[in-house]
Amino acid sequence: MTTLPTEPQWSDWQPLFQTGRNKAISPEAGLYRIRRVGQAHLDYIGQTGMGLRKRLGMLSGVYGPVMPYNDPHTAGPALWAQKRLEDCEYEASVVVMRDLSTPQRKAQECVAIARHRQAHGQSPTFNFGRMPPGYSKSTGNNSALAARGKRHRGGPTDEILACHVPGRAPDGPIDGDGSVDDLLGLGWSGWVSVDRVLDDLTGSEVGLYLLRRRGADELLYVGEGKIRGRVSAHMKKGQKADHPQAFAFDDPEDIEASFIRRNDLPKHQLLEIENDLIAAHVIGVGAGPVAQFLG
Repeated sequence: MTTLPTEPQWSDWQPLFQTGRNKAISPEAGLYRIRRVGQAHLDYIGQTGMGLRKRLGMLSGVYGPVMPYNDPHTAGPALWAQKRLEDCEYEASVVVMRDLSTPQRKAQECVAIARHRQAHGQSPTFNFGRMPPGYSKSTGNNSALAARGKRHRGGPTDEILACHVPGRAPDGPIDGDGSVDDLLGLGWSGWVSVDRVLDDLTGSEVGLYLLRRRGADELLYVGEGKIRGRVSAHMKKGQKADHPQAFAFDDPEDIEASFIRRNDLPKHQLLEIENDLIAAHVIGVGAGPVAQFLG
């Protein structure tokens, strides 16, 4: 796998406004980052296979009169709301990764986010679905939501929502030796068979989990959520010959799991830890977990 350089060759900063027409932004696949002008830390890091110029152009709604929906770009509502709070200007920078597959590019996005977290002690402001306090987020914009009366634009709110809860600082360094036995030093359970995970957990335990072939030095998957249900879902994918993950989970007897229970953490903080775990694996092993980002 082609890994992200320690110092990626990011482009010069360009105004986010009208990036869809800016020929200084590459039309190729890669990573992009967004920040407020004059701010050291970032507001968002993303990746795209459709072309960087086109993807950044999907944020034109940030400059519109109403909050954009959560698609075509999930960062649109947060950037729009922050602009209303402080009348800020945004700028974007990109790094081209034309030769990577989608899973490889997503793994490199994790590395870029994790390196930002290590450098600044926090995630980019609006990654992982977060919003500035004082604003709720728009829903997606599709016919199914519209038909159910569930499509709506976000806006000012006096409520304290889950998306307003601060992110989590890094739990540990990501530049370790790549050992899958103690990633980030989080106090993982011992490695046990998948059957034991499914038998011993009730289904209510929320946390993070690692899957690997018995004794392997690389992982099959890093995940978060309800541990028992998520592990069970992977095993079911292994029995579907046409599923992209089938090759990784087709022999449950050869797969073992390690996990930590963290029912105390909100969703976006679990996602931050998951991101750092994937990044640590990429840096230490030289590739993302085998079945990561395959659906």
